[in-house]
Amino acid sequence: MISFSKKYLSLLLAFAFGAIGGGVFPFVFMVLDLKELELDISLDNMLYVFNSQNIYIFSSLAFPAVFGVIATLFIMITRSHKALLVAKEQVLLEQKKSIMNSKMASVGVMASGVAHEINNPITIVNLSLKKAERTLKKNPDNPLSEELLKILSRVNQTTARITKIIDTMKQLTQDVSSDKRSTIQISTIVNETIDFLSERLKTAKIEIKTEVNDFVLECNKGEISRVLNSLIINSIDEIVAKNLEDSKRFIEISVFEKNGKRLIAITDGGPGIAANVVNNIFDPFFTTKDVSEATGLGLNTAKKIMNAYDGDLFYNDKNPTTQFIMEFPAS
Repeated sequence: MISFSKKYLSLLLAFAFGAIGGGVFPFVFMVLDLKELELDISLDNMLYVFNSQNIYIFSSLAFPAVFGVIATLFIMITRSHKALLVAKEQVLLEQKKSIMNSKMASVGVMASGVAHEINNPITIVNLSLKKAERTLKKNPDNPLSEELLKILSRVNQTTARITKIIDTMKQLTQDVSSDKRSTIQISTIVNETIDFLSERLKTAKIEIKTEVNDFVLECNKGEISRVLNSLIINSIDEIVAKNLEDSKRFIEISVFEKNGKRLIAITDGGPGIAANVVNNIFDPFFTTKDVSEATGLGLNTAKKIMNAYDGDLFYNDKNPTTQFIMEFPAS
């Protein structure tokens, strides 16, 4: 069976209606003429009138042609209009992406500047801490030594965390269009992203769970960190917005392999995404948050990053709670 695209089907229908019109209208006119001439409505009389009046021949040919031309013009105008709408949407998308990339670049520059400004005093603090520790260890009989060493240890951990936060921020804001890839354990990205968001998780009183069956990935670390960071933040925002009860205030990150695919599942205690919006969540500009809080490009960008690795990002509607899965091909 021959299949036609919509445009060819529309054109075919136009010619069909034109052909019908080309037959029906001349027939009606002929009947009226026969009555006016007081002739019987017979085949011979109709052929006589048809052959004697060029208007019937012209109308029989003209109707299909006119309908065809109108249909062709209609199709051309419709396609041009659709093309303009697509082009306009693409321009808006590129503009928003450009704005977002500019913002991320600005944050990256700021993070680099902050890192530079903080690293120097942090280095001095670390050196001073080590000197203080050595001094205290030389005087073990001092009753305050043990307590002071504990305090210094906590300060050491805090300064190390400050350095780590700055480094992670620089990774998250680096240029994701870069082709710089390296081999890295996926657990490293998971742990660093969780550590970066730990204060936010703590403030929201959300428990973070991990189950990692580790694998090695050849990737741009900043890209994968950005996808994971975006998904975890979405979970945090959803849990807080819905004010979920304590038993549902959790985010679980599972790393595993299944059917030859390497997967990272991000699951939270939320009720899932409403059926009336689930098909739009990866569309550019679509967001269920206030437009002042979100660009609607987070999931769209995350999915494109995953596609660039011949992988995918999808929402698992079969899970009883909210779950997104980052899918990588087999190594």
